[in-house]
Amino acid sequence: PQERNQRYNLILNKVDQLRDDRKQLLLPLAEEVRRCAGANTDGQSMVSKVFAVSASHGKGLESIRTFLRESLPQGDWLTP
Repeated sequence: PQERNQRYNLILNKVDQLRDDRKQLLLPLAEEVRRCAGANTDGQSMVSKVFAVSASHGKGLESIRTFLRESLPQGDWLTP
């Protein structure tokens, strides 16, 4: 199989549904996913960034918006 070199971002949704005693498991879970995702040809984890959100409550969404605004190249719209 062909190796991927394009890194991706992970969004963990529904974090509002975790009981308080389980919320402390999010960081270790994210690190484990990063580790298991493997590395690209530069040795970096394939998971570039991890976001923990509650989409229904709007929590964590602003960090995704900011990340996308800062990451995407500026230019003309590709479609009208």
